[in-house]
Amino acid sequence: MSPKKITKPLDIYVRVSDTRGRAGDSFISPKDQEARCRALALARGYGVGEVFTDLDKSGGTMDRPAFNQALRRIEDGISSGIIVARMDRFSRTLKGAIQTIEDIEKAGGYLIECDGDWDTSTPMGRFGRDLVIRLGQLYREQIADNWQTAKKHAVDRGIHIAPRIPPGYKKNGGGRLEPDGKNGETIKKAFAMVASGASYAAVAKYLNDRELPSWHKVRGKKGLVQEAITWQPNRIKRLLENRVYLGEARSGNGHTKEGAHEALVSPETWTLAQRQKERREPTAKSSALLAGLIRCAGCSHAMRPQSQARDLEIYRCMKHSAGGTCEETSVVSRKPIDEYVLSQFLAHIEAEADQVVDDETESLVAAAVEAEHAYRAILENAELARALGPVDHGRLAVTYRQKWEEAQANIPDTRSVSGAGNVSLAKLVADLQDAGNVDGLRELLGSAMQAVFVRRAASRARNLPFADRVHIVWQGEEELELPTRGETFGIRQYSW
Repeated sequence: MSPKKITKPLDIYVRVSDTRGRAGDSFISPKDQEARCRALALARGYGVGEVFTDLDKSGGTMDRPAFNQALRRIEDGISSGIIVARMDRFSRTLKGAIQTIEDIEKAGGYLIECDGDWDTSTPMGRFGRDLVIRLGQLYREQIADNWQTAKKHAVDRGIHIAPRIPPGYKKNGGGRLEPDGKNGETIKKAFAMVASGASYAAVAKYLNDRELPSWHKVRGKKGLVQEAITWQPNRIKRLLENRVYLGEARSGNGHTKEGAHEALVSPETWTLAQRQKERREPTAKSSALLAGLIRCAGCSHAMRPQSQARDLEIYRCMKHSAGGTCEETSVVSRKPIDEYVLSQFLAHIEAEADQVVDDETESLVAAAVEAEHAYRAILENAELARALGPVDHGRLAVTYRQKWEEAQANIPDTRSVSGAGNVSLAKLVADLQDAGNVDGLRELLGSAMQAVFVRRAASRARNLPFADRVHIVWQGEEELELPTRGETFGIRQYSW
């Protein structure tokens, strides 16, 4: 190729597929690649434009940020083309490379390789260029195949191969996972909370209160780095879907090793935590524990938390609403009734734990676990996928996933928190109280009870027993129709 044909500068393109721990003859650093390209340009009298570098980008795709910029400069007539140290820095895929070279040439540009000078105007020149690209593609495929084999062998040994360690675990000296003390207990309780009906928001607050580590990758001056962040509700679902907490080690090609490390949750608790349930939230954010749960028996409307003189905090029926006027308004002190309802909650859960577990509910949970295992077995069966083809295999996987979702939907929402992961509810309540997590406590109460009704006191005498005035309606106990904000509900007295 004559320098006379190239009147505009040539840009230098540099690519490294993986910068971590690379060494040896096969590795050409970005500086080495640039130096080779500049030496060639100097020797041939080419002008050099800009240097475009893609780090941690595979040659198996032609869609790379810096590479796209270099191509646009050719199309816009700014540069005469690009110089690469070797053809495999340009591409490791034959189809994509040939198409891109044709696009460069249509735009009047040139591709120049330091290790070869192919005259692509002749059949032999094009054959030599294609052969070099094909060899690059073969090398990439061999590396990928060897890497997949290495990952499979590591997973078979129970090794956690992902660079990030899941919250709640730590690595032992051999690369396997083991529970991480306080953080492991935090994960167990998070699963128990969701399995029992708590919202993602309540769990996120609990994780933050317990200071569970959370990281995500951000791009800094030195590439991708990890940065600590707070837990948000939208991240909880993904956390709960991670099957590492069932004791599984997995690789990117779908290979799985069960029992690779100690599980933090049982299959039953994991399955219960996957359910997406439609349920009424107890309240918006409030410092009052029973806000949204406590209701006036005279009208069924929610009682409002208020502060009286001398720091007396109460719950009060507001008497007047869009639906009418309550004639049996109730007022009750906050602290005593909060303590009473919490004690009733723990007693209720303990009583349920002492009873014989409902066989039908247990069988439904077991059926959901079995359906999920069947779905995973189909989804990750590579031999079956090759035999059926991608379309039929995909349809079969969808069918099994639908069966799993149906099995989950059959599990009653009244499932007791006492069965969720063998977690001490008394300890969980104490942890939430110590952390000042009122929202988490309220969510926990709301998972077990629909409403706390309070009727007007029979007299003004102090220390009246709450059992005479308070009635808790537990989940699944009866169907309640309760007023919601913005709804004209009317006055409906609740009696017991």
